[in-house]
Amino acid sequence: MHESVPQALVEACTRYGLPLVEAPPATPFTAVGRAVWRLMAQARTRELRRVTDAQQSLAAAAARPDPVPAVLSRLASALGGRACLLAPAARTGTGTDAPGGGVFRSAWAGAAGVEPGPEVRTALDALARRVAPAPAPRRPPPTPWPGRTWRPTPWAAARC
Repeated sequence: MHESVPQALVEACTRYGLPLVEAPPATPFTAVGRAVWRLMAQARTRELRRVTDAQQSLAAAAARPDPVPAVLSRLASALGGRACLLAPAARTGTGTDAPGGGVFRSAWAGAAGVEPGPEVRTALDALARRVAPAPAPRRPPPTPWPGRTWRPTPWAAARC
């Protein structure tokens, strides 16, 4: 127990981003624990309320006649940024990519919120290419006996 909080402890907590609580010497540790628990419960309740409100808002937007722009607008508003729907670009058949140069159109016409700068658009195009679904793998032709490999038996090979 100390008369005051040691300065080295204050500096260490500040350096590592740790909370430091100072309580009068007569305070039982259980009282400190209860106070921290109550504050944590309040924070958890606030977060659950925020998530529930956001979920209800997005569900209401999805029920509108034109749901995609409504959901994007609500999402951008809730996040305080920009929300856009990434979708594969249609190939033109000439070997060129989508308008704007990206392999994916980032649904900029179907976006809501603050307009991003060119570096953000470039990063989003790179992300879209990275998370794009891979083409379906080519499947080998079916075998006459699924799960088995056919090998001629010695007597069958002799007849051939």
